[in-house]
Amino acid sequence: MNFQDFQAKWGAGGTAAGLNERQGAQAHFMDLCALLGVPTPGSSAQDGTDDYIFEQDTLLLGEARGYADVFKRGFFAWENKAPGKDLDKALKQLLGYSLALSNPPLLVVCNRHTIRIHTQFTGHPSVVHTITLDELAQPESARCLSAFGKIQNGFAPNKPHATSPKPQPKALPCWPSNCATVAKPKMQKAKSLAVLTLKWWRIF
Repeated sequence: MNFQDFQAKWGAGGTAAGLNERQGAQAHFMDLCALLGVPTPGSSAQDGTDDYIFEQDTLLLGEARGYADVFKRGFFAWENKAPGKDLDKALKQLLGYSLALSNPPLLVVCNRHTIRIHTQFTGHPSVVHTITLDELAQPESARCLSAFGKIQNGFAPNKPHATSPKPQPKALPCWPSNCATVAKPKMQKAKSLAVLTLKWWRIF
């Protein structure tokens, strides 16, 4: 599928413009995958796993059940809406699923005319990437969406540059009376606390 075909079908006044949210959700996503040349949900399953599927069900707070329209484990959750629908409400709905879906690093909301990609990488502020239907014709927009399967290249925040270690202050000379009995045990205790603290943060 090329961009002209996609726009003629899903653009304003297109052949599929009158479809409601449920009628158009999966068909729109399948056509978007065809336009971008990326795999479709279910196409990569080899052992019955559900790592990339439509309608991933999940439990919300209060044990109510909801569904993420498209879900790829470890990559993204996608919520489709009909044209003109409020994407802020769609994002709020998707955030309600996020915990049960192991917090995918990308949350995507779409009303067919606009796609909004919200990043949620641990330890980094969320960044929003917005792509309109008309912008899908631009190579950079297509590359942006195609990066879903390679998040570390397309959306992951850059790692901070390594910095040179700060110079350590020179140790003060020890007094013979307390160097062996006091200073050394204190240094050992501080080192142990540092190791425990490092191990604790590695849990997360």
